[in-house]
This record gives sequence, structure tokens and C-alpha cells, in this order.
Amino acid sequence: MDLFIMYPDGCRQEQLSNNEMYDGSPAWSKDRTQIAFTTNRHSTPASLNFDIYVMNADGTGQNRLTYNAATDWQPAWSPDGRILFVTTRAGNDDIYGMYDDGTGQAAIAAGPWNDYRPSVSPDGSKVAFTSNRDGNEEIYVMNADGTGQVRRTDFVASDDSPTWSPDGKQIAFTRVLAGNNHEIFVMNRDGRNVRRVSENPGMDADATWSPDGTRLAFTSCDIQQTCNIYTIRFDGTGRVRLTSTGAFNGMADWGRTILPILKP
Repeated sequence: MDLFIMYPDGCRQEQLSNNEMYDGSPAWSKDRTQIAFTTNRHSTPASLNFDIYVMNADGTGQNRLTYNAATDWQPAWSPDGRILFVTTRAGNDDIYGMYDDGTGQAAIAAGPWNDYRPSVSPDGSKVAFTSNRDGNEEIYVMNADGTGQVRRTDFVASDDSPTWSPDGKQIAFTRVLAGNNHEIFVMNRDGRNVRRVSENPGMDADATWSPDGTRLAFTSCDIQQTCNIYTIRFDGTGRVRLTSTGAFNGMADWGRTILPILKP
């Protein structure tokens, strides 16, 4: 799998990475000049290992930031230039932070449970994330230093993959409904006013907000498991398909004018 970019209308799809291994989970820096991503390109057939890399927005300057035998993945940029990521160094998923050169790696949220899918608020003061510490996946919010961890959803099944709106007032996330049906929901930052955005018999997941806050880009898979990138207004109207290759297209993150996607 490799990383691509395209315009928000699906035009001018261009390849950024090209290797025989996995490149995924792209995340734009807040100034839109760099993209952090997960890759196992340095692995051997006997030992698959995922680490965090960063590259320029045009695909040049691809540099490795983490060197660890455990899995390091799911990068998320903070406005101050730090990168949050998920690691299995303690045997379960914990959220760490580091500087954009890979230095200063330290735990932010760690425990005997799994904490993952971090998303930093636009002002950098809060981090939304997924945790299964209460028995199933729910959305939590904490301060940027890991203090003040508060649960924001309470649902019988899974709530996952939170992402902040550009004004920091709302959080979009993925909720699993009956029959393993994944849909996009939006709530206020305090967990109130939960409302459904998407409706699909297959799977809608992994939303990301447009910079102007008017649309969400997300991965949508039909019942045959063909996955593509779509956009939709946060009120659930105006659903538009952007990719149509017949292969897997997903894990979108919205840049200022271009959108990185994952595509075999």
C-alpha cells in the first residue's frame, strides 16, 4: 500500500510513496508542509515492524522517526509541532508524544488497557482518543499532557476514531451499530448532542474534517468490501464519492487544498 494525494473533488490523484511494503495512516502537519505516516518498509520477512516516518508534502525527504521493536503507528500532529503516536512498547496500546525530529519520546496516556487513535484539538490543549479501559471502545478527552482524562461517550458497542472540528467545538467519530455496521457520528466536545451523519449498510469510518468545517472525508466500504473515499456535509447531506479504482482507498486526512489517501 502506498500514499497518494488528490484535490477535494477527487481530481489529480498523485502518488507520494512507492515501495513494496505498507505505507498508511497519513497525517498532515498543522502548517500542511509535512505528512507523518506509518510504514514497515524497514522490516524483514521474519520480523514485521511498524514505525513512524515523516515526509514533505510532495513526497520528498522521507525520514524515519522511531526505531523500536514494538509497533509505532497512528501519528497525529499537534499545533506546536509535536507528533503523538500509538506504541505497543509496554505490551498494549499506549499514546506517546515526540518532537518532529523523533526526539523526546515519552508516554502521555499509558495503562494496562489500550489507548489509541489520538486526535489533537486545533488549539493544542486537548487530545481526543479511543480507550477500552471500561470494557469496550469509547471516546475520551484529556489535556495535552495526559492529565484530566474524561470519558465522552457511553455506548453498548464501539465508539472509535475521534477527530476534532476546525473550531474545536465538535468531535466526529465512528460508532458500531447492530450487525457490525459502522457509521459516522458527531457530538459536542463535552459529549452532548450526539447525532448520526452517515447511513450505509456496509461501513463508513475514519472521518476527517475539511479545514472550513463544512464537510467530512471518510472511508466507505460496501457489503462486497470495496472501499473508497467519500465526503459528506456534517449534517449528513451532500454525500460525494471521490475515488473509484475498485481497490482499497481509505485512511484520509484533509490538507489545506489536497487530501492524502491510502491506495494499493
